[in-house]
Amino acid sequence: MSDVLFIFPTDNAEYHLGIATLSAVLKREGFSVALLMIDFRHDQETIDAELLAKVQTEKPSLIAVSAMSFYWTMMDPWLHRMKGLSDAPIIVGGWQPTLAPDETIQHACVDYICLGEGEFAMLELVQSLKTGNDTTQIENIWTTTTGELKKNKLRSPIPDLDVLPTPDYDLFEFADVMKRHQMRVLGELGGPFQTASHMVGRGCAYQCTYCCNHAFQQAYGLSAKPFIRRRSVPVAMKDLEEIVTRYKPEWLELWDEDLTLDRQWLQNFSVEYPRSIGLPFSICAHPHNAQGDKFEILAKAGCRLVMMGIECGNEEYRKTYLRRNISNQKIRNAFALARENGIMTLSFNMFGLPFETADQIRETLSLNEQIEPDYFLIFVYNPLTGTKLATQAKDAGLLEGIKLSNYGYSGSGGGNIKGVDDDTFQQLHTEAIALQQRLDELRKQRYPENMNWGPSLPPGSEQLSQIQSLLGN
Repeated sequence: MSDVLFIFPTDNAEYHLGIATLSAVLKREGFSVALLMIDFRHDQETIDAELLAKVQTEKPSLIAVSAMSFYWTMMDPWLHRMKGLSDAPIIVGGWQPTLAPDETIQHACVDYICLGEGEFAMLELVQSLKTGNDTTQIENIWTTTTGELKKNKLRSPIPDLDVLPTPDYDLFEFADVMKRHQMRVLGELGGPFQTASHMVGRGCAYQCTYCCNHAFQQAYGLSAKPFIRRRSVPVAMKDLEEIVTRYKPEWLELWDEDLTLDRQWLQNFSVEYPRSIGLPFSICAHPHNAQGDKFEILAKAGCRLVMMGIECGNEEYRKTYLRRNISNQKIRNAFALARENGIMTLSFNMFGLPFETADQIRETLSLNEQIEPDYFLIFVYNPLTGTKLATQAKDAGLLEGIKLSNYGYSGSGGGNIKGVDDDTFQQLHTEAIALQQRLDELRKQRYPENMNWGPSLPPGSEQLSQIQSLLGN
């Protein structure tokens, strides 16, 4: 029997740091935890069989479902199936209940929802269920278990992330996750490499209207500053050392919103990381902040790839609709600085944004052609419930007939909202693929020692020796 059965819907069979941290907090207090990952690409019969087997095996006291807004509507039959299989109450956490709490708690099969950061709220709920104490007064938790809706206030975000234990990677069979998740960047070892993803902090300094972060801050009624937190460098190294020691990754991805925000933290990290870890790694950064000597600091630490968002190539559109007040010249500077310091670049871009024209989309392609990122990614805009841009699109009547299945851009069909017509969208896709091919050729010319993937680490370097050692070379 398990005290908590986590349900994680996914389409890429990776892991969820939030659930891993929740599990670690619960296990530290002696509670038992299990996990079922549901691949929503499977048919309903397969999913029903997986749910039945797991619920019968675990007999959970609480079923905890992680929900992103993109997946919420397709989760309805799963929630009904869970409720039919078990008397255990169901709690939903994640971005969906935080951004759309009223919609989520109204679902007939949902007994509780958890808003915001859930580590200590979940712990308190599980303790109360175990002891038979009242569960209707827990901060961050809404419930309908008494027949009436009880909305509790949010507790403050966890100020010191060092109080949290190392995430429970084993819950996700992390070694298998890495085998499925490959990074193909380094050149001299041929790739692809087993890659471990991690975050060393929480929060974002920016207020992009399409992103959940500004809505998350609004839910707490706070500015961005209290949300930007990092584990201290020694504790971050402890987490990464455990990943490296236990699972032997060949590459690390740090998915913090912008690892370059705190220069002093970054400087300390750049000193300790090569000593303690030494593996090549990639980060996310905002081109507004990734300036000056920060790429030099990253290069010294062993960073091999920086991923930065452009989203739209039209400055006025970015400023007016996306709240990304940054010039194209500053974007060019950020990508150029990365390359000057031997760091590869990846650009994130969106097509089909609300009120965006075909000419503005072509400006996105043009800007990418100018900065020549090593990797060029496009996503179709999906309106995220509770965000400013989604609300604007809805008010303008752009969400009628929306289809949320086209999150990754494949070029099949048009956008997810009303806007550029489908034929033009297809033509833009063709132009984007042509640009992608040109950028691929440029990358091959830049890094001739390996036509496919990228620059080599210096021969005899400590980082290279550690990677070769892990690979048995």
